[in-house]
Amino acid sequence: MSHNNNSGKENVLRFKLDGAEYTLRGDMSVERLETVVKLVEQKVSGIREIMPNYTAVRVSTLAALQLAADLLDAREENELILAEARSGAFLRTSAPKKAATRGSGNKE
Repeated sequence: MSHNNNSGKENVLRFKLDGAEYTLRGDMSVERLETVVKLVEQKVSGIREIMPNYTAVRVSTLAALQLAADLLDAREENELILAEARSGAFLRTSAPKKAATRGSGNKE
């Protein structure tokens, strides 16, 4: 992977994925672009290991479907956490319990 920043905001990342070369441009940081590429590479490599004879289009489609499923899972988990936080359930179950001070034998 190589990168450069030709303008004030747009970052450019060149990379190779499943034998093809790509150029990714975006206003997110180069580190974030690299993270995105690595996530896709992991999915593509995993599929390619299991199905080495699949076409690049098929592998890419399956990788996109798996990433979409991961996104839906993360959104659902986020919604559950938000619902718990809104209801106060998260705070009630996550707060550390206070130690009892009465009858502890401490003399003040």
